[in-house]
Amino acid sequence: MRAPGGRRTPGPAAPLLFLALLALATGAGAERWLPLGGARGERAPFADPQAQRRAERYAEVEALTAGLRTGLTPPVQAADAARAAMPDTARVLVCLLAFRENRRPDLTTVPVDGKFMAATDTFPDWLRRVDPPPHDAAYFDAHMQALGEFYRIQSYGQLEMVWDIAAGPAPGGLFLLPDIADYGPGEAGGFWTLELLEAFVRTAVDSIDAAFQADPAGPRFADYDHVMVFHAGSDFQNDIFRDSPNDLPSFNIFFGDLPL
Repeated sequence: MRAPGGRRTPGPAAPLLFLALLALATGAGAERWLPLGGARGERAPFADPQAQRRAERYAEVEALTAGLRTGLTPPVQAADAARAAMPDTARVLVCLLAFRENRRPDLTTVPVDGKFMAATDTFPDWLRRVDPPPHDAAYFDAHMQALGEFYRIQSYGQLEMVWDIAAGPAPGGLFLLPDIADYGPGEAGGFWTLELLEAFVRTAVDSIDAAFQADPAGPRFADYDHVMVFHAGSDFQNDIFRDSPNDLPSFNIFFGDLPL
């Protein structure tokens, strides 16, 4: 379950929370595009140009999906000790998703082999100071512990997270898709669309589910409240130099009643 993982390129693995609606490419918002550059909005510019560009990237993804999700109210402190002593439990299934290859490494931070960062990879010392490799199951388990503590504290003890890291069929417990270039917008200066994001999510979920169905003793989506997918490579929001448009955005998907 926590076998050593594969390689990963620099940059944080971005979580994709598959929660409630897959049919993103249909309806009134389907024609909206996600530009590589966008308006700064009303926030005052950052002094650091890179920080400013990073903030713009996050704002662009938020604008793309803002009308497609339901927000959560801020946490409320427990009214009495009895309520705090009976927290809700969120069951999370964690999957590590990588790629068999990458035919356009010039358009993404994902390397040619499509895997996660390994201990044997050569990187500058400064890059190893934060989130050092290997980025394997144990590494992501540590991140889940931190996330669980965040929700426990923010909810004043009313929400507890429990999770399993699914063992994929590929070495390192990975689930593999063919090529990141199959889902990205392509040439530098291209755009992500809801259709592209939906295609990635559908393929990822189908691939993971097929691996589960092949293992009678394996996990099932129905046993969990949430599915979290960590993918190889950095995320689109951190493409501050605007030279890796095929990097996947970080975003939430909400499952509804429509068939997968």
